[in-house]
Amino acid sequence: MTKHLRNFLMAALVVIMTIAAGCSGETANSTAVTKDSGAKATMSAEATTQEAANDPMSKMVVYVPTDDGRGVRPQSVTLDSNKKTVKYALSVIFEEDARQKYPVFAKGTAVKGVTVKDGIATVDMNKAFVANDNGGELTAQLRLAAVVNTVTEFKDVKGVLFRIDGKPLTSFGAYDLSDPLSRMDNLIVK
Repeated sequence: MTKHLRNFLMAALVVIMTIAAGCSGETANSTAVTKDSGAKATMSAEATTQEAANDPMSKMVVYVPTDDGRGVRPQSVTLDSNKKTVKYALSVIFEEDARQKYPVFAKGTAVKGVTVKDGIATVDMNKAFVANDNGGELTAQLRLAAVVNTVTEFKDVKGVLFRIDGKPLTSFGAYDLSDPLSRMDNLIVK
């Protein structure tokens, strides 16, 4: 199937799912993923009960490493409003990356926890996040860019600190992680 046909079919599926969700009294539990032109969305780090009650479906933007290693691409995701959390957004990145021809994240990469305080998100990952770094500097850069750009899409997050199994990660590749990393706009491919 060509790329254009696949994109068309994905868009048609999203439209059908949206219409079906609007016609039914039930809320769909599935997540629809569509490519976005790069529009920046703002969202809160944790969905409120009020938001979920008003609109059962919500959108968020995640950043997935490109197969060619040029950077990360924005991808719009439609999901249940109650799933709109930093932890869930990161799990979407890992799932989407695993589907690519050349995945960047090591198999089994997972988020153990996320806290947000004073505009800084602390993301605790398992050891797989720093494992299998066969791509060297480029792999580290793409992993960091995907996580940091996705997490900073949430309106109350301005920077990201990393932990591995609860212990501070102070460097990865050539990156000094002792201070929070801010958005990496220069690595976003549109």
